[in-house]
Amino acid sequence: MLFLLSSDYSPRYKQDVLRCLAAPIGSPVQFRYDKVHIAEDTLATLTSKDTTFPIEGMVCSVATAGLGPLPIVPIRKVEIQKPREHGATLSIPLVMGDFALGKPTGFTADVDRLTNQNSPRRVKEGDEPIGFYCFTAETPKNVEIGRTIKIWEEVVKTLRDQHAYKEEPFFWVSVGVEREGEALDSNYIHPWPSALEPDKQHQLLIYHFQPKGGKRPDSKMEVIFGTALRSIVPPDTKIDSRYDLKSWRFGTTENPQRQLTTWVRIRTADIWDLDLTLTLKAAYSGWIIRSLIAGPLVATPAILALLPQEICLRTKLLLAAGAVLAGILASLASTFKIDKPKTS
Repeated sequence: MLFLLSSDYSPRYKQDVLRCLAAPIGSPVQFRYDKVHIAEDTLATLTSKDTTFPIEGMVCSVATAGLGPLPIVPIRKVEIQKPREHGATLSIPLVMGDFALGKPTGFTADVDRLTNQNSPRRVKEGDEPIGFYCFTAETPKNVEIGRTIKIWEEVVKTLRDQHAYKEEPFFWVSVGVEREGEALDSNYIHPWPSALEPDKQHQLLIYHFQPKGGKRPDSKMEVIFGTALRSIVPPDTKIDSRYDLKSWRFGTTENPQRQLTTWVRIRTADIWDLDLTLTLKAAYSGWIIRSLIAGPLVATPAILALLPQEICLRTKLLLAAGAVLAGILASLASTFKIDKPKTS
């Protein structure tokens, strides 16, 4: 198993953990590392042309406070896509999988043992931590893997015990996107949809949670929809209870002539964003049906003009069929959007 640790050393590192905690199954999150923080054998694996991707990984949060091995909290299993090298650093695309739950004390001790004491540690107060933040090791025992809200809540409780997350206003996760007439089981976290149908209404479901002992939330959440999506509710909502299931209704554009790619941005407490991609299917059937109906109507004047002509019936039928076909093609052409070539 390849372990990818993110600390609370900077707001961005902490927010990467929150993104992994919130993102739906199958969605991407990107990590980045200075190569000096990656174990030598793991770096060789990640940069080798012979490595077959994706490979299995686990995202963990590591605290910056403490002496000895720094506390590690497992967060989520991921699929690691092929990284990109740029100078002294590496960007690693991840695809979110199921959540990982383990007791930090035992998990930290196991990781430290399995890495031959190469996990992050502080030798004495005031020193910078030493050790690696990306490494390969056997998976510690007693780690529960799953995609239920119950497991997610337990991961949140464990993470909130780390000093950097004690003041977090609230935690949340995308439960899924409901199609019109569908009801998702809200006990589970569902995969992000591969594509949505055009001209339909959907609901984005988000569950937020604050473990007992934390401050009652007094915050907000905002969802912004990109091109080809239209919001049917206000973009932001108040987060003022310890737990709730929120929903944002939105519709997809009518009759796209080709597959469209758009986006959804979920903004948390005016501090950090999670950007997700959505794909809309092309509406070929509706476009073609309209043209099949409009084509004969367009051809009607030409067909009526043929009727009194003194030509054989076979010729009339061939000419009428040609007029209908031309009408269908004309209808298709008149409704198809042709982008103008861009000029420099």
